[in-house]
Amino acid sequence: MPQFQHKGRRISYRAYGTGDRPIVLVHGLLLNKHMFDRLGPALARRGNRVITLDLLGHGESDRPPEMVNYSMRFFADQVVGLLDHLELDQAVIGGTSLGANTSLTVARDALLAQPLPLFSVARHSGRESSDSA
Repeated sequence: MPQFQHKGRRISYRAYGTGDRPIVLVHGLLLNKHMFDRLGPALARRGNRVITLDLLGHGESDRPPEMVNYSMRFFADQVVGLLDHLELDQAVIGGTSLGANTSLTVARDALLAQPLPLFSVARHSGRESSDSA
């Protein structure tokens, strides 16, 4: 299985297909990337590039003893590390259980990293003004 180094730890992943729509699937707690052994190829047959990974402490990835490696923030960092490793600027990220929470954390962090547009909205009541100015 392919793997990459993230913050000194080995993370295992698997890719299906070569489509130009990348999808990253993140497994649930106490599971591993093999939970997507049927879904990954099925999505790839529909033109997607599907990547599954083993978060630290799961499957074929390292199992560091320090608990800091198992925070939601660090799991999200592992997904971003995978995207960086694969040189992907964007991807659909989804998962089950722990994977869903990890996906939401990645999405939240991506939104917070973007500059917020500043704008003002004028409210119009729909009534004509009696002022002739």
